[in-house]
Amino acid sequence: MARSCTICSLDTSVRVAVEHAYVEGQPIARIARRYAQSPDALGRHFRRHLAPEMRSTASEARSVDLGSIADRVAAIADDARTAREAAHAAGRTLDAVRAGDAELRALAMISDRLGIDDGETLSTLRDFDAVFEAIASTSWEHPEIGHALAASLAEQGRDDLAGPLAEHADRAEAAARPLTATAERAPLAAITA
Repeated sequence: MARSCTICSLDTSVRVAVEHAYVEGQPIARIARRYAQSPDALGRHFRRHLAPEMRSTASEARSVDLGSIADRVAAIADDARTAREAAHAAGRTLDAVRAGDAELRALAMISDRLGIDDGETLSTLRDFDAVFEAIASTSWEHPEIGHALAASLAEQGRDDLAGPLAEHADRAEAAARPLTATAERAPLAAITA
């Protein structure tokens, strides 16, 4: 006999909050901690029971950003360095050369293609990602703040940022009202589009 979904069994307001957090782009691990649920149960629920429109929106919210790409390429470079050092210590010259080449290509990608020439730039990207997430999350919880930030950006001539942020805050206000269909929930990814 199949088990019932523990997330579907939650109080409706809690389940909706859990789904909203996921659609907003929050990591499953954070949602699991916040709502004291199993990450596996959350993953199953999101895969099996979330409305297709909400799954699509959540997928957009989880798209890879420049900071995470840079982090991943930096991790590849670190792994290649470790492999190169291990191969060199073991006397495997050919493997050391191959790993060195992989490390060099990863570092070149960070520098040339991503425009990151030092660790400070990568750190700054991470900082911007954190600030962006805080703005998006806060404007969802407090749409009036989102609108105030959008107005400030518009005053600075940054309509490219103000428009999506104002739309995100509008969707947050709409999501706070009772819904007839869960598919009307707002995506965080729209703010990044």
